[in-house]
Amino acid sequence: MSVDLTFERLVPLLQGNEFEQVATTLVEAGEPARRALAGPLQEYLRGEEPVPYPQPVYPMHDPRWTPPGMPVRIDRIELLRRHNQAATVAGAACLTGTAKLVTWLRSGWFGHRDPAFADAILRVLLAPGRPPLSAVARSLATKLRPRQAEQLWWMISRLLVAAGEPAPVTEATLTGWVWETGCTAAALRADPHTAVLLPHLFTTPRITALLEPEAAAGLAELAADSAETRAVVLAGCVFRLADGDRPGALRPVVDLHRRLAPSAAECAEHHQAYLRMLSGPHSTVVEQAIQALRTAFDAGLLDAEVVADAAWTVLPRREKKLVRAQLDWLADALGRKPDQLLFEALLTGLHSDAVDLAERTLRLAATHLPALGPPARQQLAAVADGLTGDLERQVAALLSSAEPAVDSGPGQARVPDGRGSGAATSAGERPGAAPMPERIASIPELISATVALFGKELLEPVQLELVLDGLVRFVRIDRAAVAAGLEPQVPQWYESPLAVLCRVIWTGSWPGWQPGQLWDRVTAPPPWMVAERLLELAAQMAGEPPPALLATPATVDGHVDPRRVLALLTMAEDEQWQPGRFDLSQALLRLPREPDPAVVADAERLTSPAGRTFAAWLRGGGLPDPEVVTLDTLWHSCADPGDCTCRMPYQPRRTTAFEPLHLPVPVTVTSHPGTDRPRARTAHREPHAPPEEPTAAPSGPPASAELMAFTVPRGLLAMAADEAPYRSIDYHRRAEMASWPMMLPGHPEIVAAQALPELATAADNDLHHQLALLPVLAASTGPFGRAMALCLACGLSAGRGTGRVAATDAFLELAARGKLDGAMVGQELAAVHGTGRLTVKRVAGCLTEAVRAGATTEVWAAVRELLPVVLADPGPGAPDLLVVAEAAAAATGACDTFAGLDEIAARRGRTRLVTEAARLSRTLSANRSPAGR
Repeated sequence: MSVDLTFERLVPLLQGNEFEQVATTLVEAGEPARRALAGPLQEYLRGEEPVPYPQPVYPMHDPRWTPPGMPVRIDRIELLRRHNQAATVAGAACLTGTAKLVTWLRSGWFGHRDPAFADAILRVLLAPGRPPLSAVARSLATKLRPRQAEQLWWMISRLLVAAGEPAPVTEATLTGWVWETGCTAAALRADPHTAVLLPHLFTTPRITALLEPEAAAGLAELAADSAETRAVVLAGCVFRLADGDRPGALRPVVDLHRRLAPSAAECAEHHQAYLRMLSGPHSTVVEQAIQALRTAFDAGLLDAEVVADAAWTVLPRREKKLVRAQLDWLADALGRKPDQLLFEALLTGLHSDAVDLAERTLRLAATHLPALGPPARQQLAAVADGLTGDLERQVAALLSSAEPAVDSGPGQARVPDGRGSGAATSAGERPGAAPMPERIASIPELISATVALFGKELLEPVQLELVLDGLVRFVRIDRAAVAAGLEPQVPQWYESPLAVLCRVIWTGSWPGWQPGQLWDRVTAPPPWMVAERLLELAAQMAGEPPPALLATPATVDGHVDPRRVLALLTMAEDEQWQPGRFDLSQALLRLPREPDPAVVADAERLTSPAGRTFAAWLRGGGLPDPEVVTLDTLWHSCADPGDCTCRMPYQPRRTTAFEPLHLPVPVTVTSHPGTDRPRARTAHREPHAPPEEPTAAPSGPPASAELMAFTVPRGLLAMAADEAPYRSIDYHRRAEMASWPMMLPGHPEIVAAQALPELATAADNDLHHQLALLPVLAASTGPFGRAMALCLACGLSAGRGTGRVAATDAFLELAARGKLDGAMVGQELAAVHGTGRLTVKRVAGCLTEAVRAGATTEVWAAVRELLPVVLADPGPGAPDLLVVAEAAAAATGACDTFAGLDEIAARRGRTRLVTEAARLSRTLSANRSPAGR
């Protein structure tokens, strides 16, 4: 150590960032002196350093905001980390131990790629007494992270070269190497780490995403330097394409593979990797794999088995360009030498979703069928067993001309049975709904089930019914225990009807209820029926609750047991208590459509007002089915388009209406806050009076008989046509509809009519979960009508796939039950198409699934109504609809005629519309001929 070397001598050098002088001074001082300065250096850097104006260190220390001449005080450690290279050199020279050195250098400032700075660092690290440079460099490279690579790699690379250490193969070192070289040919040749890192450029996922567009040219130029380098680059390129990656990472690799232009021998060497590429998701990669394999096959380096393997993978794909390329390759291969394995692989194309490609496959098979003999005809007959329609007839004709003995074989056109080959079940009702779950058995279970309902009481109707039943039973047994369990669990801020009911249990008083903002927006009547039942029970809980609820269902679809209702009403007369009006009304709505005649006779002996209402309801036949009509209306995006200034156009929409139902008992209609909201008016309508509500049928009981009024929310059982624009226009309708089918379990038409505005909105946007209502309605009892048909039409054209799946399931469920009117669904599809809100391609996809499931008769009935409207102005989905129409017509033996179909089929050109129209025309014509019957 020099006698005059003190830390005070280093301070001016640090402040002036004179890193070269710092390195010279510390190297000359010797290791003991350097180690002695480590402590003062760290203490100095933990202090504060005045930086005179106008030298800002942080962006926040902007000279515009710093008074002239005022020094800026910063932490000296930040001076090291962000700007001071001299401090970095001093630390590298003075700190002891490899770990401390590595930590110090990783936190240093290396943003400026100054060769002199790197030389200074290297000089002090190579000074006698310093830890081994190889250990420091190796540790720095191993601990490097990808986010640090751009700043630190250039220094670490220099240290590794000086130490004679190879670069460790990590994502971070590869990232730094790619950024440092840019993968240009000159930089890669000059970089000392290329030999080690180049083979791993393609084996690490996502690294190739860092390559610039010109990197492919640089790598291709580098590959031309030697056969070894080309082999490394090509092998890595093929590996990455076969292994797959994100599109951005594969794009430069695809470009590189195209530039490398592998020879036939190279393609044959990597043919297994190319075969793996064929099943990948990226069509560009698959296209290059087909070209490479065909290059090797044309050179005689691959056998027919590879061609067959490729065909089995490519022909089922949806990309028509790839399928055509594979068919061209098969045609060339079969032309060279007929091969049974290649012919078997070719027949895979007969099941292509694109019928034009399936026909091309058949034409190619017909060309080589005579040369391959009886085994090929047997293969074709076996594959043809799963075909339908015009393609099946073409196969049958080909087999007949090639071998008359196969006339009665699998390829023979079969006589349709009117239901399709896949009819799941015979028409008729399915088994009844499952019974309700076991009743809640204890107060702790009741508290847990009740608390779970908060915020979603309309989402789980079965659980809600169990909770209401449990509250009535256990409050009568031990009100104090129920209250003690509920009070700490019910949020004070929650103002739903269920929360009000729970508060009444522990307060014992009825406070009344005013709907909050959420409930004030609900205008649909079904949610208000649930709310009214809860509020009615809350009012009863203020006193003595009823012994039981009449409306508790017996099955999960919502039906009550008539005998249980009769027994409860009989008990009510004996014990002198009356059920609630909404409880009785809900029980009546849940009665089976055809109750036991013995129950009807026994009900006549009831004398209480509720009992008389029950008897009159049964005597009058219960709730009648509505005559639902569908109509077009105008919709506007504003809540009140009559007063809006947005100038948005009115949009046509399809909606439903039905006249007030004639009920066998007196009716009381309650209003709710949603009906008091201002109503929007279209430009073509005048203000109107409220619609009529359900009325009592004249065949009811004598006027002198005292009855309990049947009570429902306004609009539940009457949907006047004049109200249609307002039902379609309300943007705040977002009610959860899971409880609606349980409210009217035997009348899906009423539920569908009420739910249509919700379902139409759900079909147009992301509220696809609402369409899950359709399968539930399809499984319920009651007839199929216009409302259900229109709801299905909306669902079959829904924007989300999950919504379309729900609609297809409902379509198939109704078809299996023998309830579906396919023609009615087709009429509503045509009507919705007229409003411009139908996506034909989506509908065709759903109907295709229905055909595959065996509902061919119903599908043809729907298509028969929709097709003329679509053919009048063919759009993007018209060819898809023609495909499903041809499949359904072939399965059902339909022989209808359509205006414009033959004209489209006779057009010149080979467009898909013309091709599919010609195919449907041939199928219908064949069905009209005696041979087609």
